[in-house]
Amino acid sequence: MFTTHLLRRLPLSILTLVAVAAAQPKPRPRIIGRIDNDSVTRLRETTHPLLARAADLGRAAAKLSMERMLLQLSATPEQEVALNHLLAEQQDLASPRYNQWLTPQQFGEQFGVAQQDIDTLTHWLESQGFHVEDVPAGRRTIEFSGDVNRVEQAFHTEIHRYSVGGETHIANASDIAIPSALTPVVIGIVKLNDFHAEALHRLRQSLPLANLSGGAHALSPYDLATIYNVTPLWNSGFDGAVLPLQPQTEFLHRGEKRSIGLRSCQQLGALGVHELVL
Repeated sequence: MFTTHLLRRLPLSILTLVAVAAAQPKPRPRIIGRIDNDSVTRLRETTHPLLARAADLGRAAAKLSMERMLLQLSATPEQEVALNHLLAEQQDLASPRYNQWLTPQQFGEQFGVAQQDIDTLTHWLESQGFHVEDVPAGRRTIEFSGDVNRVEQAFHTEIHRYSVGGETHIANASDIAIPSALTPVVIGIVKLNDFHAEALHRLRQSLPLANLSGGAHALSPYDLATIYNVTPLWNSGFDGAVLPLQPQTEFLHRGEKRSIGLRSCQQLGALGVHELVL
């Protein structure tokens, strides 16, 4: 009785959201076969593109630590369709789901990998000697750590040292491979290399004409002339000499023309002068 009465008093938009959430099916498990480490599938395009112009310096040390690697997990096509639909509704003023954002836990429950698959993958990583650091609530990645030797054995590749642009990096030398039973969920690994994204912008260094000792710079009169374009004035005969003020000078003060005897230009600032009429 109480529940029915409460539901009648809830706004229609909230009732709609509750109904939609209840109708959203939970992710189904997709890892159903036995995991055989000898039956693997190679994941294409899982090497870094910079390797094409890098100098190979040979194998990395087997005990070199590789931290914060991310096992990337895929959504189902149905989840992607539902997610795109939700994103559109969250931006639609006429939708009851407008600005109804999801928590990470809600996102994982609706659009992440099934918890059963998360448990399976976590157990497999640990069985390969890795340490599972974190499983984010969104259920799209698993963070883990290990050394080079374990990475090479688990993912059927080699970790090499490379020289690119005068810097030394490490990266997997070939596309990785994973047990075929994991391919319905696993799509790759982030941070099997230590390449960093390069900034797309370039800073332009200004070159003032005045260079001081110690590497400092300053603006010279000619810099100011360029900034304020005073060269035409110089060419017209104005050389910057002081323009004298008459003892009685008219000026505009708050919209009224006044006349005052001035001893110095500093008095103008004290009076809040906006324009001189000479």
